[in-house]
Amino acid sequence: MSLEEEEPSVASVPLATWTLPSIVSGCVQSITARSGEATVIVGANGAGKSALGLWMLLNAGGAPVKRLIAHRRLWFASAGPDISPAQREDTRRNMEQWSRMDESRYLDHADGQRAGIVLFDFLALMNGQNRRIADLALAGSDLAQIQSAEGAPVIDRLNTILRDSGLPVHLKLTDRQTFSAVNALRGAEYPIFQMSDGEKSAILLASEVLSAATGSILIIDEPERHLHRSISSGMVEAVIASRPDCHFVVLTHDLELASALSMGNGQALVLTGCLWVDNTVTGWALYAIEPSAGTPDSVRAAILGGRQNLLFVEGDPESLDNKLYGILFPLWTVTPSGGADQVIRAVAGLQASQQHHWVKARGIIDGDGRTEQERQTYITKGVLPLPVSEIESLYYLSEVRSSIAESQALTIGGDADAMKAGARDAALESLRSNGTFERLASKLALAEVRRKLGEELPTTIGPYDETIELSISSPFGRILGEIQALSDADDLDGLVRLLPIRETPLRTSVAAELGFRTYRDYESAVRVRVKSDRTLASVLQTIVGPIPLGCIKGAA
Repeated sequence: MSLEEEEPSVASVPLATWTLPSIVSGCVQSITARSGEATVIVGANGAGKSALGLWMLLNAGGAPVKRLIAHRRLWFASAGPDISPAQREDTRRNMEQWSRMDESRYLDHADGQRAGIVLFDFLALMNGQNRRIADLALAGSDLAQIQSAEGAPVIDRLNTILRDSGLPVHLKLTDRQTFSAVNALRGAEYPIFQMSDGEKSAILLASEVLSAATGSILIIDEPERHLHRSISSGMVEAVIASRPDCHFVVLTHDLELASALSMGNGQALVLTGCLWVDNTVTGWALYAIEPSAGTPDSVRAAILGGRQNLLFVEGDPESLDNKLYGILFPLWTVTPSGGADQVIRAVAGLQASQQHHWVKARGIIDGDGRTEQERQTYITKGVLPLPVSEIESLYYLSEVRSSIAESQALTIGGDADAMKAGARDAALESLRSNGTFERLASKLALAEVRRKLGEELPTTIGPYDETIELSISSPFGRILGEIQALSDADDLDGLVRLLPIRETPLRTSVAAELGFRTYRDYESAVRVRVKSDRTLASVLQTIVGPIPLGCIKGAA
């Protein structure tokens, strides 16, 4: 029997509504907690998540709230509850008071007792169910009636959560009223105090959720803290599914977890900051995430990261060129998004989204031989085409080569001017090898023709349009002429700006002349140099150009 079958269907019921104090206009003003839903709040460390969780506890309007703090301890003194019922009742009253104190954001007054309390409550939940089952059986109820009334045994529900999380363990209750763990992979049974930290965290989280009162609001602060990334989202999704009568508030800085949870029922919010006055938070900056299935993963992850200045660039997250963008534009969060089309769509989508008004989205794409008219068209849309063919070209401009030559002369010895001349001559020679200009002109011409074809495609096709003809003049001759003219003038910078140098030996030749084993070593040295030399960084920033102001109304 699935969890959906075990629990009766519960209609979404509002349990509480919070009116939030905001610190900037345009923020989320209220949050409604509904049963069967989750509010996922993602924010960086220091954004005010724990303070917000405490504020929500204190302002829930009388609804039952259980807050699971991030700094809870993960050890069991024994394999079962180590407190008496009287001690549990005294501790319950104390914990209710402690949980409402401001210092509970970072201090757990029940640190040494919390795990035992969780086990006590879970065992009490099991015993309560067993007692009700016995009463039903004594009253003459058959098995189907008992299952309908009570659902699956509580420990089976906990083990279902563990299974759905991908953990190969399940819990057993021993005859001595203690708990053992059984590892399915090793076939071993052992007391729960010998479990790994991840297993203990999963047991504590699931037990606390299952033992919460009906219709509770469960505030879980950083559930990922003690869970491996491979199981954290599955674990939290499983505990949410186990209590459709409750509402969950999940506070996290894990973008993968937030992304997974934000696709479920409820809402996702980004917490970008808070305002402190005399050690007390007086307001937060919360923004809603639009639940769009069409939003690319890179865009969604960037928004969930809570950064307000997003710079979408070509490439993948592993590319070292992202670091160069980050150095040149330190106030922007660089977000690799694949090809130029993906960058353009990401920027256009966010600029058109009213719900994401708080996000400033811009893009940078490779130059790829685009004309000045094409560049200006993209700039009006918030996308900056590089003035070079591709980002790698920046590494090999004369200003950069000269700076590295001077640095190398000081580091390894030698004549800086001789290094500069050698690198320049080697670069020109590598580009002038037989057939290189023709091959690269063909590549640039093909890219230009493809762009023009896209522009020339008809917007409608009628029933009498049997043939559609497109005529585009080949730009090959013009491009080859430009390349040859630059070569005849020994204009290396002009060639580096125009040509896709990744497809030539230029990078390796320059690196060798400047004393590097590989071009990757050279490019790494360039990034270090640009980061430490603000003059060189400023030169490259000027070459690249300013980030566009944004979409200009009426731009095509």
